[in-house]
Amino acid sequence: VATLTAATYTPTGTVPPTKRAIITLEDAHVRWRADGTNPSVSTGHLLKIDDVIVLDSIEEIRNFAIIGLSPTSASIMISYER
Repeated sequence: VATLTAATYTPTGTVPPTKRAIITLEDAHVRWRADGTNPSVSTGHLLKIDDVIVLDSIEEIRNFAIIGLSPTSASIMISYER
């Protein structure tokens, strides 16, 4: 199970706080959750290649967790809006 890096969405200094994360998936299907519970291969929301997730709060961003469903590595691209 992987999560987002806190240093990226809550950096130190004068950077404005993160308001939203936009996540896209490449390479392999995954399951995800943003409620503080880890997903498994049978629980959580299914995310397919080229799907998009929008996390609209810092709580969802902090609680986001993802797990791959195949031996192929999945890559996610994340854009943070401030």
